[in-house]
Amino acid sequence: MAEKEPEVPNELSESLNDLFISLSSMVKYELQGTNNILELLDKMNVRVGEEYKEFGDVAFGSTVESF
Repeated sequence: MAEKEPEVPNELSESLNDLFISLSSMVKYELQGTNNILELLDKMNVRVGEEYKEFGDVAFGSTVESF
């Protein structure tokens, strides 16, 4: 049986591997940033909704009291 020669590192495949790792990391962090922005927007919407509900309660209370 012939022995297999050890594989010589292929510079192109190593470069492509590094490129794909870098791209996947970039996409991952971009998506995480977008997710963080959407979570913040959701919290802001909830807070604004609570604020407007309080305004509605005050307006409703003043309307009832005026009768």
